[in-house]
Amino acid sequence: MGFVFAGSVRYDVSERGFRCVQSISEGRWRCGKPVLFAHKSRSESDRNSEAHHGRRSRRDSEVGGNDLNLEALTSELHALGPRARSDVVLYKRFHHAIEVCFARGAVAQAMEVLALMESNLAFVRKSTYAVVASRLANFQQVELLEAMLTRMWQRNEEKSMPDERMCALAVNAAFSTRRSDVALRILEGMRAEGVEEGPLTVSVMAKGYGRMKQPSAVTELLNSAQQRNVDLDIVAWNSAVDAYTRCGQLDKAHELIEKMKAQKVYPNETTFNTLIKGAGRAGRIDSAFDYLSEMRRNACRPNHVTKNSLIDACMRVGLWDRAIEILDQMLEEESERKLALIGYTSVCAGLVKCGRETDALGLMSEMESRGVDPDPVAYSSVINSLIGVGNIDIAWNLFDIAIERFEDDEEIYATMVVGLCKTCEPKFVYQAAELLEHVDSVSTHNAVVDGFAKIGRLAEAEDCIKFMRQRLVGPNVVTYTALIDGYGRSRDIENGLRLFREMCNEGIAPDLIAFNAVIASLVRCGSVALAMQLFEEMCARKGAITPDFKTYSVLVQAHFYDGYFEKGWEIFEMMTDSGHKPNQRMLESILKRVLQSSKPDRGTISRLLEEMTSAGVSHGTMRFWRIQASKTLSRWEISGEEHVEDNGRNKP
Repeated sequence: MGFVFAGSVRYDVSERGFRCVQSISEGRWRCGKPVLFAHKSRSESDRNSEAHHGRRSRRDSEVGGNDLNLEALTSELHALGPRARSDVVLYKRFHHAIEVCFARGAVAQAMEVLALMESNLAFVRKSTYAVVASRLANFQQVELLEAMLTRMWQRNEEKSMPDERMCALAVNAAFSTRRSDVALRILEGMRAEGVEEGPLTVSVMAKGYGRMKQPSAVTELLNSAQQRNVDLDIVAWNSAVDAYTRCGQLDKAHELIEKMKAQKVYPNETTFNTLIKGAGRAGRIDSAFDYLSEMRRNACRPNHVTKNSLIDACMRVGLWDRAIEILDQMLEEESERKLALIGYTSVCAGLVKCGRETDALGLMSEMESRGVDPDPVAYSSVINSLIGVGNIDIAWNLFDIAIERFEDDEEIYATMVVGLCKTCEPKFVYQAAELLEHVDSVSTHNAVVDGFAKIGRLAEAEDCIKFMRQRLVGPNVVTYTALIDGYGRSRDIENGLRLFREMCNEGIAPDLIAFNAVIASLVRCGSVALAMQLFEEMCARKGAITPDFKTYSVLVQAHFYDGYFEKGWEIFEMMTDSGHKPNQRMLESILKRVLQSSKPDRGTISRLLEEMTSAGVSHGTMRFWRIQASKTLSRWEISGEEHVEDNGRNKP
């Protein structure tokens, strides 16, 4: 069904069709079939188009517009011959081409330009490498980043060698994508090439180990820094404190304060704020307030971050009155009056999540009476919480109040749209679609596409993409991935592949999530061979897109489910070799399917049980699966013997 917009109208969806509920903005009753994504009046449409076009033109001018022509650059390079190696103008054009490629999201093309520079120019400046490193980190292309650092070391150009700052950027990007193996390889490269491991490296490594929940690695890192006589600064020490708190090692984090002081580095507000926040997350409310007292003893003045962390800690253990007391203290200080809004917002949202919507709305009214006016962020936070607990009617009421106060505030509209789509309820997704005319961001439009895809309304999702193009809000890889995944769930691989081709033809490079969506869709539709072809294409890209745990998991399970155990183990080993460890859920799913097969393989079952033990599955769970495996194999062996005896009796 095609559909268009007709103002801000809400419709109820029932088995009998659509029924108009009420106009959101005008408060009038309307009847009839909902028409979403309608064309606006000519004047309004023209104005919006001009505004979008203006924004896009400015954006293009910032990156050089459409002047990128790699063939022309290559031809000019060859025409100049030996002179090209030191031509300053040509160098600037290549550098600019890299920036244009990254601005468009064309990572592979940017790396082609860099390869041309490395092959044909006298040298590549460190500033160019720094731009590429920063962009690759932003795009989370950590293997490409690692490969670039390796090439820089191999080229051994004195003015273009990676420094600690660039390496630390790469390490941080690797940890951010949970690729600790890449981070450690970069660290090994730094040591082999003599790159300094100063406080910056220690800070980034500590932060990464904290993300990976590896407290022992943090301890080893600090011991190593001490042995190498690295003078850690307050940033590095605070990163270590944060790492321990992330790992739940609050006492170890606190012990670092004395070690800091021994090195003549004194804790600051960030140190204690981190401890207070960690104590709050752990539900240790008494420890949080003890750290507050210690903070004052160390001449560190509690700031708004401290107080908001304490408010959050109180909320986590249900001490609402104590949280409000802290808010009252903030209101008494003129300098913190505006900052108290953050705390009020957290408390209001927390009350909603606990089912105390009336108290939350009452507190919002009290905020205004005490001179703290809720801003769009406050309204958005409470609206999001209301939708999260399923209280959509109150969310709509608060939304109407917020829009009346902050007319056409995009954040409030976006919150409502995204929240309604997350419910995966058809009537709410349709309501979200009706609000799109007030929002310009691609991400909010993507939420509606994803919402329609998840409820199986794929024609409507495609209409939404057309609507995006009409408004000059170009669909991106996230848009297409959501729709491809929707077609996969509907077992419509034909349309899924059509969209994948359309995305590529439009110059939108598929990312890892897009590849995973197509592979999962192919597997759902029984096209495992095609899924393997796509997987092999990913591997052939040599680092441009690297398969992750989800990629391997889908393919491993697909082969085991179809009885191709040998191929399944082959992909399984590829997965473990690339640093991705199987989890309990994956192994249990495979074992369950193998036990249900018509001919369970004893060797496969034994190996799966061994892998589960290595993965740290509990003794009770292991005992359950061993009993299940034993019963299955016994039944199969008995039925097999009876089958042989029957065949023997029937022989002439």
